[in-house]
Amino acid sequence: GPDASFSPINPPPICHTDSILFIANDDSFSNNKYEWSGATILGSGDSTWIQFSDTGKKVISLSIKERGCRNTIISDTIIVNKATANFTFEQLNGCLPIDVVFQDSSTNPTDWQWNFGDGNYSSSEDPTHQYISMPTDSVNLIITDSNGCLDSIKAVIINELNADFIADDTIICANTPITFSGLDDVVNNWQWDFGDGNTSTDSVPVHYYQNAGNYEVKLIVSDGQGCNDTVIKTNYIEVQEVIADFSYSSPGTCPPIVTTFTNQSIGATDYIWDFGDGVNNVIVPNPSHIYETSGSYFVTLIAIDNGGCRDTLINPDSLYIPGPQLNFSIDNLTGCDSLSISITDSSINAIDYYWDFRDGSSSTLINPSHMYNSIGSYNIILSGVDAANCTTYYTSPDTINIYPSPIIDLTILDSNICFNSNLLLSNNTFADNHFWTFNSVTDSVLSPFFIIDFTGMEALNYTASNILGNCSNVYSINITGHQIPDISIIDQGIICSNQGLVDYNSTNQGVLNSINWYGNGIVDSIQGLLNPIIIADSTMIYATFDSICSSQDSLKIIIDNPPNDTILTPNDTLCFGQPIPDPQVLNTGGVWSGINVDANTGSITDTLFPGSYIYQYKLSNLNCSDSSTYQIEILNQSNATILSPGIVCENQDTAYLSAIDTGGAWSGPFINSTSGLININNLAFGNYEYVYNIYGDCPDTDTFSLEIFEFILAQINDTADFCEGTDSIQFTASTTIGEWSGLMNTQSNNGWFITDSLEDGTYEVYYTINNECPNEDTLSITILPRPEINVIFDQELPCVGYPINVINNSMNLSNENYSWYVNNDTVWTNFNEPYFSLDTGSYQIKTSAINQFLCTTEYVFSDSIYIYDNTPLEKPEIIRSTVENNNSVFTQWKDTSLAMNPLSSNLLYRSINGGTFNYLIDIDSSSHSYLDTDVDVFNNNYKYFVISKNICEINSSNSNVGSSIRLIYEKPSILKTKLEWNKYDNWTDGVNRYEIQKLNASGQWEIINFTDSSYNRIILDE
Repeated sequence: GPDASFSPINPPPICHTDSILFIANDDSFSNNKYEWSGATILGSGDSTWIQFSDTGKKVISLSIKERGCRNTIISDTIIVNKATANFTFEQLNGCLPIDVVFQDSSTNPTDWQWNFGDGNYSSSEDPTHQYISMPTDSVNLIITDSNGCLDSIKAVIINELNADFIADDTIICANTPITFSGLDDVVNNWQWDFGDGNTSTDSVPVHYYQNAGNYEVKLIVSDGQGCNDTVIKTNYIEVQEVIADFSYSSPGTCPPIVTTFTNQSIGATDYIWDFGDGVNNVIVPNPSHIYETSGSYFVTLIAIDNGGCRDTLINPDSLYIPGPQLNFSIDNLTGCDSLSISITDSSINAIDYYWDFRDGSSSTLINPSHMYNSIGSYNIILSGVDAANCTTYYTSPDTINIYPSPIIDLTILDSNICFNSNLLLSNNTFADNHFWTFNSVTDSVLSPFFIIDFTGMEALNYTASNILGNCSNVYSINITGHQIPDISIIDQGIICSNQGLVDYNSTNQGVLNSINWYGNGIVDSIQGLLNPIIIADSTMIYATFDSICSSQDSLKIIIDNPPNDTILTPNDTLCFGQPIPDPQVLNTGGVWSGINVDANTGSITDTLFPGSYIYQYKLSNLNCSDSSTYQIEILNQSNATILSPGIVCENQDTAYLSAIDTGGAWSGPFINSTSGLININNLAFGNYEYVYNIYGDCPDTDTFSLEIFEFILAQINDTADFCEGTDSIQFTASTTIGEWSGLMNTQSNNGWFITDSLEDGTYEVYYTINNECPNEDTLSITILPRPEINVIFDQELPCVGYPINVINNSMNLSNENYSWYVNNDTVWTNFNEPYFSLDTGSYQIKTSAINQFLCTTEYVFSDSIYIYDNTPLEKPEIIRSTVENNNSVFTQWKDTSLAMNPLSSNLLYRSINGGTFNYLIDIDSSSHSYLDTDVDVFNNNYKYFVISKNICEINSSNSNVGSSIRLIYEKPSILKTKLEWNKYDNWTDGVNRYEIQKLNASGQWEIINFTDSSYNRIILDE
């Protein structure tokens, strides 16, 4: 198929609306055979410009069809970028000169070109500009973004200070608010004059005009930077006002009376009248009104104009209608059967009074009182006369009501009633309601039924009431309930002759209280006491009660005799632990009771501890029993057991022996017989026998062998102080049986301690003997401080001829002496801040310090010190100076660096078109080339030389000179290109030839021609 390839096949990224010239590699076809697509095609044929109007990823394709065969080639993806310019600004003042701060907000800009519209420009990112005169054009910003694309934006940005303002309304009513607002954002100071003598400095003031008229408003503004402006608006505000006013003819006769009102309002078209007497309002301009009653009335007029402005006048002087104004109050309005009332007058202008109480009675007093004695309803009428002889009548709206109370007609047949009997009553009372309360019971019938279920006195209360007036009457009587005595004697069964006095009771004796007892054996008729010993076999007894409700009862009593309970064994006293004999009785078969006793035999079954014990023997027949007691006294058995005093050491002064029981006597070596105190000072270590005896009713004795242990003293031997950093210390004591502790002990039995990590200070060491008689000794030791070396070296340059000064910052320098060593050779002794002058080489420095405690510290400085040669290095050699990419010159050189004379940097100098060489840049020793981009290789020739500077800042001689080649081209014709360059003459061996290279479609430089060194121009066919 046909060759549809073209160039460039992989063009670099471009910018929005840019065009690229695409050229087909085969130009042998007619123009209409070349089908280009992918963007806006600006031409046709084998070469055409194609414009990229859209951003994003694009591809260009060329399709060629020949003899039915079609071939299509597609380019690599072309990135089409678009720059976006934008900015904001802040205008700082409003009059010339005006300062404006610009803030760029473009997308990824790298270059800015500002045109401020007044003939001034800037390339800063965020410039500040001062306008001396108002700009004639908009501000224009052109940016270049990181893709090399351009974009621009224009904006009209500054305004002169403007004092213009507006009001929310210009036609208003007097005394209504109006709001003023300025229109310029730059203003920060306002001076308002509202034309009525009032001013304001608010930014948005609210003002009230008091009077009608047209007003001029003036505003003076400033921006705080010395810029001012003034606006005056003549007749800007129109204030409308309505004034309500009226007059009336004062009435002079008694009511009813007609009063005429004259409207004197200004500026009003509509009116609303209120005459103050509750009659409906009217809207006529000049009304007349009839006042029916005397009194003082406040008249109100509301005047309104067509614009809605209004004024209200309430006449401050009340309109007075002649005649008394009657009123009064009554303290009581409701009564039962009769009622006493008091009247309080509150009338105005009355001088004469006539009260009609409506029950045939009257009064002429100002504040009368009255008693109503008849049932009925009454409305009091007052007639009053004033000084003008006008009469007024007033009937009280409050009705007085007198209601009847019920008459109680009730009969109670008896107020003393036996328990569970009925209360008999007869009630003939006429009433609407009946209410009874009796013994917590209530009822509401005419004649209720009550049962007496209590004893004692309860009140019967009865209330009869009528509905009207809630009038009532009350009756009360006390009713007493009486118990019907139940005199049943409580049977206590067969009575034993040895029982003593027997107290008999009846079932209700606590209620009846006064029961009368009689019969054989009764020895107390009030208490009902019976003595059985005076009765042979049996008897009859009687109990009677006589009252409102009486009763009687009788009981037969049987008497029996108990068996003989005599104990034959006498009381006994025994020591604790001694055997106790069994007791003996006259008649067996009884029951024993007491501590640890067998109930059948009386034997003691368990140990009795010291104390007194009572034992009872009880013997019974079928009905009666009797008992006897005997006593056993158990005495305390003395316990002479000697208690161990614990370990006793021979270094003690005394020791005490004690026993479980006190009061005995001690015997043995050097012991007090009473207190048991042993004088140890008189005894050596060993074993001793001691005896303790307790005498009395229950004696005891004990023997104790006391061992006195040998005492061995723990004592640490004195030792000297140690310097800080000592590896270990061994301490000794008077014996070797103890254990060591304190510090960092490693062997508790040998006294060795690790001390190399201890700081200076005071520490304690302990030696302890842990046998039967333990003791401990403590030794305080001092770890002396050793010198703390803090030294720095100061040298201007690390080179021959520059001394090394020692700066000693040690804290205890005044009490320390220093010795100094260089490569282990002593240089200085007893010199705290020396200096060193060294020749070329590498050195190791060490110092040794001793303080007032004779403690030493040795310190070796870890970093070796190098002293470098200060002779100049060999001069460098420029290898080449070459033009690259038609926009820079690349210079490369060789330099020298030695171990003891190292290279620090290279100084590059440049000459333009044969002029003076000037310093260009200082280049680090790690770099051996430099790309000079600040050049114009088409119009200038550049030469360079290099100087090497060593670490001692000594410069070498100048290098040879490297020169760029200046390339100039022109087009003698459309198909020819002429190239011309200056000859390169700075190489020692000269130039062999000149090569002409061209950037191919793949972006690579390829040689397209060359000439020998004698030529410096060439003409190419393209």
